[in-house]
Amino acid sequence: MQRAILLSLTVCLALVQMGCLINVGGTKVVKASESRKAVSFESDAGMSAFASHVKSSYPAEKNLGSGYFGIPFIISVHEQRVLSENAHFNAAIDKVDLDQNQVITDGELNAAGIIVKEKEPADDSAGSSGFQTL
Repeated sequence: MQRAILLSLTVCLALVQMGCLINVGGTKVVKASESRKAVSFESDAGMSAFASHVKSSYPAEKNLGSGYFGIPFIISVHEQRVLSENAHFNAAIDKVDLDQNQVITDGELNAAGIIVKEKEPADDSAGSSGFQTL
């Protein structure tokens, strides 16, 4: 009797130490073949502000969730779903382009919380003609 209990405990411990017989995990890219939307920007400063916003927000916003399925000691399946870079870009365009005319204005970017910094003109007080302007 004691031998049977000891053997059962040994088998259980061995199974716990082994983990699962089949482990499967991976990442699925959603909308991988999507191409970027063609848009134009009102200003170069707006374009660079939007590009830096999209680039910085992609790591945080690309994860769409994950799924898990498992049967203890037999199988463990884990899949993470992420959004492709082009799909993230298109989603950002859809959020920003309020009138859906494929032209992104600085006002639309500001309304979306993307700060457009105007480039300061170079100090050219003498001007190209050599005269000082007031």
